[in-house]
Amino acid sequence: MPTLAPGDRLGPYEVVGALGAGGMGEVYRATDTRLDRTVAVKVLTAHVADSPEQRERFEREARAVAAINHPNICTLFDVGRERPSTSGPQMDFLVMEFLDGETVAQRLERGPVPVAEALPMAVEIAEALDTAHRQGIVHRDLKPSNVMLTATGVRLLDFGLAKQHEAAPPGPLTSAPTRTALTMEGSILGTLHYMSPEQLDGKPADARSDVFSFGATLYEMVSGRRPFDADSQASVIGAILKDAPAPLREIEPGIPRRLDRVVRTCLAKDPEDRWQTMRDLKRELQWIDPTGEADESDAEPGAAASAPAGRAAGPGWRFALVLLATAAVTAAAAWTLKPAPEAPPLPVQRFTIDLFPGQTLTGALAVSPDGRHVVYGVEDDSGTRLHARALDTFDATPIPGTEGAAAPVAIAPHGGSLVFQLRDGERWTLNQIPLEGGTPYTIAAGEGQLYAKAVWLRDGTIVYSVLPGAGGSGLMQVPAAGGAPRVLTRLDDERGDHAHLWPLPVPGRDELIFTIVREDGGRVNLEDGRVAVYSPANGEVQVVLEPALALGYLEAGYLLYGDRGSLLAIGVDPEAPATTGDPVPLFFDTSGDTVTGNTMSDNGTLAFTLAPAAAEAEDEPPGRIYVVVNWFDELMSSLSPD
Repeated sequence: MPTLAPGDRLGPYEVVGALGAGGMGEVYRATDTRLDRTVAVKVLTAHVADSPEQRERFEREARAVAAINHPNICTLFDVGRERPSTSGPQMDFLVMEFLDGETVAQRLERGPVPVAEALPMAVEIAEALDTAHRQGIVHRDLKPSNVMLTATGVRLLDFGLAKQHEAAPPGPLTSAPTRTALTMEGSILGTLHYMSPEQLDGKPADARSDVFSFGATLYEMVSGRRPFDADSQASVIGAILKDAPAPLREIEPGIPRRLDRVVRTCLAKDPEDRWQTMRDLKRELQWIDPTGEADESDAEPGAAASAPAGRAAGPGWRFALVLLATAAVTAAAAWTLKPAPEAPPLPVQRFTIDLFPGQTLTGALAVSPDGRHVVYGVEDDSGTRLHARALDTFDATPIPGTEGAAAPVAIAPHGGSLVFQLRDGERWTLNQIPLEGGTPYTIAAGEGQLYAKAVWLRDGTIVYSVLPGAGGSGLMQVPAAGGAPRVLTRLDDERGDHAHLWPLPVPGRDELIFTIVREDGGRVNLEDGRVAVYSPANGEVQVVLEPALALGYLEAGYLLYGDRGSLLAIGVDPEAPATTGDPVPLFFDTSGDTVTGNTMSDNGTLAFTLAPAAAEAEDEPPGRIYVVVNWFDELMSSLSPD
């Protein structure tokens, strides 16, 4: 019987119903009553709560998931220890993203997954594991029941066995099972059918152990069978340690030969013989033609050339093959060493995005960090909505689910999601949604007014500004998946701060650059803005440039800023923090306060609009967005070396 019942509460989380149970905990569907969103709550059940090992596993899952930000890894929202609202002792719990879908194990109950469907899933799993491995996290329990299939892609679950450091020397093998699979507790952890030989030997697991489990999972996905299966634990262990699984093409001849080889490499007994990184494995998967039509010849790699019937391949044949191979390598080396013609530099590209008749621009404007997309707000008779324009296409498309959207808008570093504001009177919410559209969910809410620019940092958090008034402060930060916002900077009355605006990330560093503005006679004075650097290491805010409005920061260390209508660039060292060199005007005229809205990608793609008066003076249509690409070299030639 489930520990919690519908209506029970753990802090702000109200249980709706049970979702499932495992050897360590129970999972419930619940409602976050603060943000009115559906979440999954995982609780440590009473019969294991007193086990130090299980509590450590529970805490390890929280640490591991919190350390990773990836769209294919289930997001952690909260962690806590509360007494249920009805009765009973305190319970440890994790609050995670609620996923609507089915696990790969559930999908396999209907039969194997077609290769054309399985390959994209496998690539997403590999990408997620690659991200985890690069942060020193090994999953150690990858299996079909820990991969969820959702409408927006796969999600990896259950990092309870994940490790970030080498484990202690192994202890004795035990045989306590979970409720749904053969799992061994103690130093040897994981689900038996998917464990690597080194895990069974009690050796430390590294990224290549996940490669083995990945291969076992992919094998089962496309064949409908486990690669190592038997009637007893001892037989399964023996098969993993000594036996080779049946080739996939023997089970299903239509499986591409290259996929068969990739999986067999994953399942090599010796870790040195497997794919050494998930990134290499992912690239190999992306080369596979799901139809098998692009497969190589039937011969296995490294197989000897066939000799004439009745004769063995003797020394003469081998010598001829060596000569051919040597000649091929020599020719390839000679071609490689020839100097390639120098590619001409890409020209600066300038183009505009125009609206249709009856449409006007809102204040929402954003460029993705990779410079590939521009997102902007449009208002017409039906209301407001965000539109997206990929810069390698001619068409802009509305984003479903963004009706009523207002600034700020920020696009994720990976480009797959964005956040935007919705307003209801004096109350605002900040919401996340896939870039292609969908159902938004709220990640933060409050009173007052958000300002027109926010930034999505690479650590998976959003930084935004709340203007003075109810809930007003300096810069705020909230996890992109949602959670309790925290204050980064506070307004300094002695300095005359009115608001902290336009937060900008510093590529490769933790500092933020932003603009301090003051109020003059009840009006925000943008002409006397000050550019400041915030350091999270010590919480200090230091002004580096005034008067100025921070507009963009390039990876090469240059700040783009506005000064009384002019757009300039200057070197800024955020560590000092201080400016370096002299300011240089940019290559287009912005005098007369013409640039009213602008945003810039990490690589310098710039999008901006003109003030109404400037647009009228230039005889430009209202609501035109100007985009400038590949202008960085032109800027660099103007900047001083220091």
